[in-house]
Amino acid sequence: MILDQSNAKTHIMKKFFLLIMSTVLISFSTTAQTDVSGTIGINSTWTSSGSPYTVTGNVIVNEGVTLTIEIGTVVQFNSSTYIQVFGTLNANSATFTANASTTPGFWQGIYVGYDWNAAIADVTLNGCTVEYAQSLHVRKGSMILSNNTVLNNFSASGVDIYTLGTLDISHTTIQNCSYPVYFRGNGHWSVGEGIELTGNTNDYIFINFRDVNSTFNCPDAGIPYYYDSELRVTETGSLLISEGVEFLGTTSAYINVFGKIKSQGTVTDSVTFGKVPSVDYWSGINIQESAIDTACIFSYSRFTGAKYVNSYRPSALGTCAVEIDKSSPVFNNCAFNSNNYNLIVKGQSTPVFTNCSFDESIVVSKKISNINVDMNADPVFNNCSIAFNEQEGRAIGIIGSTVYDDSHFTQLLFTEYTDLPFVLFGNVIIQDTASLTIDAGLVFKCADNDYYILVNGELNAIGTSTEPIVFTHINDDDYGTPSDTYNDGSTTINYSSSGMILLRGEATSHLEYWKILYAGRSYNNYAVEMVGHRKTDDQTN
Repeated sequence: MILDQSNAKTHIMKKFFLLIMSTVLISFSTTAQTDVSGTIGINSTWTSSGSPYTVTGNVIVNEGVTLTIEIGTVVQFNSSTYIQVFGTLNANSATFTANASTTPGFWQGIYVGYDWNAAIADVTLNGCTVEYAQSLHVRKGSMILSNNTVLNNFSASGVDIYTLGTLDISHTTIQNCSYPVYFRGNGHWSVGEGIELTGNTNDYIFINFRDVNSTFNCPDAGIPYYYDSELRVTETGSLLISEGVEFLGTTSAYINVFGKIKSQGTVTDSVTFGKVPSVDYWSGINIQESAIDTACIFSYSRFTGAKYVNSYRPSALGTCAVEIDKSSPVFNNCAFNSNNYNLIVKGQSTPVFTNCSFDESIVVSKKISNINVDMNADPVFNNCSIAFNEQEGRAIGIIGSTVYDDSHFTQLLFTEYTDLPFVLFGNVIIQDTASLTIDAGLVFKCADNDYYILVNGELNAIGTSTEPIVFTHINDDDYGTPSDTYNDGSTTINYSSSGMILLRGEATSHLEYWKILYAGRSYNNYAVEMVGHRKTDDQTN
C-alpha cells in the first residue's frame, strides 16, 4: 500500500506539537510560583493554585484591607523579609516557611500592627505551620492561633507580645524557640485548651517589662512565668494570677504592689511564688501603702525560696518572702516555706491571715527569722500555724520603728502557741502626737542593751496581777511560751543588759503591773527613765 506523503507529514507534525505542549505543561506545573512584595491595597486572596508564593520583598497589608490565604497555600520568604499587617490577615491550613533554607531566623516573621501606626491589626492563623522565622510580633492588635497551628524552629521567641498586643491561643504547639511566649509590655493573652509550649530553649513565659499599668492576666499555660527584675504593679495596675500558675524569679526579681494583685489558687491547684531552679533565691513580694486593700487577695498561694533583698527593697531587714507596709491584704490558705524570713508587717497595717502556715526559717542561727512586725502593725492570724528550726528564735521579732499614730499592740495567736514572746531588734519611738496601747500579758525580750522604747507621746500598758507585762532579756527563760527563746538551755544574764524604757515629753503614760528585769543600758543607766512626763501610774517590780 502506498501512503499519502502530505498526510504522513501532517500526522507527524501533530504528534510533535502535542509532545511539545505536554512538556511545557509539565514544566509549568512543576515550576509555577508567584513572587510577591510591596503594598497590598485591596482585598486579596492567595490560593493553592498560585502556590508557592515567594516573598521577595517585604509585604505590607494596608489598614482596612484583608489578605486571605487559602488551604494548602505555601508562603516562602527570602532572607530577612516579613509580612507587616495593618489590616487583616486570615490564613487557613497554610505554611509559612523559608525559601530554600532551614535556618531558624532566616526570615523575620509576621508583624501585627505597629506602635506608631494608628491601625489596629488582626491576624488569624488557623491550622497553619510557621517555621524558620525570627518571631511573630503582636505589637498593636490581636493574633489568634488555633486548630493545631505549629510554630517551630524560630531564632527568638515564638510570640512577642507588646503593650498594645493581644494573643488568643488554643490547640497550638510552639517548640524549638528561645521562649514560647515573650511579654515585652503589659499586653494581654487568653489561653484555651490543647496548647503545648515545651521543647524550647527556655520553657517559660518571659515577663520582660517592669510596669503593670493595666490588667495583666496570667492564666495557667502549663509552664511557669519567669521574670528577672522588679515587676511593679502601679496604682492603675492589676496583676491577676490564675490557679496552678508558677511565678518564678531570679535573684534580682521581686514584685512591688502599689495597685491590685489577686493570686487565685485552689485547694487542688495552688499558685507558687518562688525561684527558677538555676538560682539560689528570689527577692519576695512588697505590698505598699497605696495598694488597694480590698483587691489584694492571696488564696491557696505558696511563697518559697526568698533569701535575698537588693538595694531597692524598702526594709532594712529584707530577705523576706512577703513584706507589708501600711497596707492590709488578705491571705487565705497560704503556705510560707523555705524562706529566710517569711513575713514582715510594718506601719499602720492590718492584714488578715486565715488557715495559713509559716514553716521554719532556713536560717539556722540565733535570729528571729519567721515573722517580724513593727509596733504600728496589727496583723490578725486566724487558725494559722507556725514552726521554728532548732536554733532560730521561737518568738515574733519587733523591728525598729516610729509610732506616728494611735496604735494597739496585741498578742498574736497561732494554733501551737497562744503567748509567743516578742523580741526587740531595734528602737521604738512613740512620737509626741501618737499613742501606743499594749495588752496585758505580753512578754518583751531585748536582744541587745542598746535597744529602748522612747515615749514622747503616750504609752498605755496596763497589765494585771495574773497577766503582767514583762520586759526582760532574751535569755530569760522564765517568761513566754516557749520560755527558752533560743532553745539553748540556761544562759547567764548580766544585769543592766536588756535595754531601757524612756518616758519623755509632756504626755501622760500609764504603766501598771509590769515586770522589768535585767534592764538598763549599762551599770549607770536606769531601767526606766522619766523626764518631763506629767504623770505615770507605775506598778512594777
